[in-house]
Amino acid sequence: MTAAAFPPSLTPAQLAVGVVQVWVTDLDRWIESSMGMPVSLAPDEVSRAERFHNPLHGKRWRTGRQFLRAVLGSHLGSDPSELELGVAEMGKPFLPESVLSFNLSHSGERVVVAVTSRRDVGIDVEAMVDRGLELDPLAERFFTPGERAELGVREGSERAAAFYRCWTRKEAVMKADGGGLVVPPEAINVGAGTKPDVVVADPPWKHLERYRVLDLEIERQYACALAVADVVEVKVTAV
Repeated sequence: MTAAAFPPSLTPAQLAVGVVQVWVTDLDRWIESSMGMPVSLAPDEVSRAERFHNPLHGKRWRTGRQFLRAVLGSHLGSDPSELELGVAEMGKPFLPESVLSFNLSHSGERVVVAVTSRRDVGIDVEAMVDRGLELDPLAERFFTPGERAELGVREGSERAAAFYRCWTRKEAVMKADGGGLVVPPEAINVGAGTKPDVVVADPPWKHLERYRVLDLEIERQYACALAVADVVEVKVTAV
């Protein structure tokens, strides 16, 4: 694979209220050129990238953070290296003193970044790997009875696709809230069917019902879901 010039040229859409811009890219496309760039990350980001046992995973993580900074810098008209990213108590990143909110997720070589204004947002992407993966024990532990029933009527690749749809929806909701796995996944019902159900949550997680969940088509072998409060327009751009 020939390395592309990094960072990519980004032309963000105007982020009007009610719009979520989702950026998608292949990390491996940029690794070689991004590694040759002057360091544009914060010291803690560089340190984390160096702690990965698998060098490829570390390079992907570092490139993903550089891509995130390029995206945010393009929306703000700022130098990506000068952005100060904060981290909330439960680990969700944010931009201090900015109306922009964002979330990112990566799986394998794919990374997705969701950016919006004045509302919480969460996004999750997962490579759909079904060989050797025991779905039933995971579904029994983390899915609601209704979600398990939807999973149970499917077989083979359709069953795996339904599992990942449900999983990414749950993750997106939890990431939008900022609580991560503090929220029990089995306390949220989002459905495993081809269309997300309305979010239904057990006490004390009823506030999560304000989120709308959307499945995003980014690539055949990946499941991706977005969670955002209120009705929005979603624009997806691959670079």
